[in-house]
Amino acid sequence: MSLSEVGALTGRELKSTSTQPWLGNYWIDGKRSDVWLEFDEEGLVSAISGTVDGLTSVRLSPKKNLCTGELHFRLRVVLLSKELLGAEVYLDGQWLAQLEALQTDLEISAGQHELRIEKEGYGPLSREMDLDAEDRGQQRVELGLEGQRLTASIFG
Repeated sequence: MSLSEVGALTGRELKSTSTQPWLGNYWIDGKRSDVWLEFDEEGLVSAISGTVDGLTSVRLSPKKNLCTGELHFRLRVVLLSKELLGAEVYLDGQWLAQLEALQTDLEISAGQHELRIEKEGYGPLSREMDLDAEDRGQQRVELGLEGQRLTASIFG
């Protein structure tokens, strides 16, 4: 579907966005929920819905690729200490990223995963994650230090 076809079907204005590129490049503003849409040169590719969750947050769905049905999640890694800058992130044994900022957003697919984070001088940290359609579209990992040990809290 093209941008104009989606606009005609919904009867709502599709607003362009560049502030949250992971969400999509257009969004539809609703009263209690919003929808973010990603278009490429061929048309509509993916969608994310968000509903009001409490007074100050929005609960995002996983990003659904409308062509393949694949689900993707945003994994936000927050460093609680500047000492952790440069830590390496591995997903299922494959290098994913080096953490160069206090907050880094990564994209991961649905399924069972092993998240491993390594930082020279500290023991590695490993956590299992199992993500499916019932999970929030944004997962948050807060990475901290306890002595010479990495610690992590995962929020979904």
